[in-house]
Amino acid sequence: AFLTYTGLNIGLAGLPVPGGAFTATMLMGGLFGRSVGALCHALGLTESLSGVYAVVGSAAMLCGFKQMTLASVLIVVECVNDLNLAAIVMLGVAISMAVNWSMNERGHDE
Repeated sequence: AFLTYTGLNIGLAGLPVPGGAFTATMLMGGLFGRSVGALCHALGLTESLSGVYAVVGSAAMLCGFKQMTLASVLIVVECVNDLNLAAIVMLGVAISMAVNWSMNERGHDE
């Protein structure tokens, strides 16, 4: 499912129709995070919860594509209604922005 949505998100991004890359980006991040969480659980990390990985992946992917640091943290933390996840979501968003800045020198609005 992750590869299908990634291909569709990349291929359909430039079309002049209202498709919304916002939720598709969050879905891709959630799918990837859930996959990483399931992989960690399969490797024997019993304390890992794949749902937490999905939440962090969703916020990080949204931030990496849209460059919305604080907004993506607030949206995701408010959606799950758990302020205990705020710190780990902020860490994931910070890493996502660092990777984005290392690959892309300018932002979309410049």
